[in-house]
Amino acid sequence: MPAVLKYSWTPVDRQPEGAAYKVLESHKVNSVPEIYSSGILYQDFFGCRLEYFLMEDCGESIKCRFTKILGSSASPDDVSSAYSDITNVINRIVACLVEAAAGVLHRDISTSNIPIQNGQVRVIDWGYAKLLNTDLPEIKNIASEWGFDLDDVTKNENIHDGMTGTTLFMSI
Repeated sequence: MPAVLKYSWTPVDRQPEGAAYKVLESHKVNSVPEIYSSGILYQDFFGCRLEYFLMEDCGESIKCRFTKILGSSASPDDVSSAYSDITNVINRIVACLVEAAAGVLHRDISTSNIPIQNGQVRVIDWGYAKLLNTDLPEIKNIASEWGFDLDDVTKNENIHDGMTGTTLFMSI
């Protein structure tokens, strides 16, 4: 199965992207890519943590897919296919948002972060994510595994807005 390698830089006093994926995985959220391997390459490189993820290839973004369809002379089959894709995308996004019961807020839903492949829709790029419930039983183990101070991250996340938090990260 094809895979994608992603690197993510996160300030050391912020929640790492890997922590969001771990919480989502522990709650069996099925609208996110499968992570085959992940870890920390550098714990503190000039104040940033460098993470890596080897993850499921989720295909092309819906932005690219629908641009192709709209940019061509669309046949009735193309329109029907696009309608089916859009319906599937909306259902998956709603399901993913509803699954915020897992305690993770994405904070960066965009057409580039919703890929589709073979009718499967995923929500990717959880680098801006915020843990909404830091009292989850597994969160202390996840914080330890990903090398961040839960109290420090929670304080920094809530500086400007207790609900949506304060975002700061870079990803390539």
